Amino acid sequence: MPFDEGVGTQRFMVFIGDEILLAWDPVLVSAGRYTANVARAQFGTTRGQHDVGAECWCVQLGSQPLFEWSPPMTATTVGLKVQPRLLHRNVGLADVLKITHTVQRRALRPLGPANLTANADGVSPVYWSGQDIELDWDLTSESRVGSDPEVDLECRADACVLELWAGGVLKVTLTVGRDGPFTLANAELVAALGSETDFTVRAYLALGGYRSLDFDSTILTKV
Repeated sequence: MPFDEGVGTQRFMVFIGDEILLAWDPVLVSAGRYTANVARAQFGTTRGQHDVGAECWCVQLGSQPLFEWSPPMTATTVGLKVQPRLLHRNVGLADVLKITHTVQRRALRPLGPANLTANADGVSPVYWSGQDIELDWDLTSESRVGSDPEVDLECRADACVLELWAGGVLKVTLTVGRDGPFTLANAELVAALGSETDFTVRAYLALGGYRSLDFDSTILTKV
């Protein structure tokens, strides 16, 4: 197994059985016999047992390295940076598992409204028997990041969706203009709830029928 002159620390591959080794610094010890530093089980192969005198094949890598790696001169462990080349094959659709993913069209949905109030109260709103309720909210928009000062973009919503809840049950859904305020007539309230009682309002903004994923809400108490 003669080597070219000047191999020195250049790497070469050793194929022995099912294992591939990386070797460097070959030293001639007798006719046809060398010693060398090696890193075992390379290129996805596994470390195996080999008989003394087993046949092996060597490939000198020359001056064009297969990958970036410089072995230490006295190494007990070595690290390699290898670019794997993956095999691929075509698979019929009938042979693959079906994966269902619900598309939420998140990019089409506007942000939810902010600062929902009822009769100008956003903390603990109340209403009396026979009273109409004025609901109002602030529009929101994505901000243009990186501008100085920061600039708010135009609200992308084209409608506001109001839900009335009572006893944990959705009673009615109202689609109104995106800009408040909106007056909820007492007659409409009683028709939805069945009677004048405590209830919750949830407000969403919508664009083309797609609601915001977030919402603002407030609880109204009958007094």
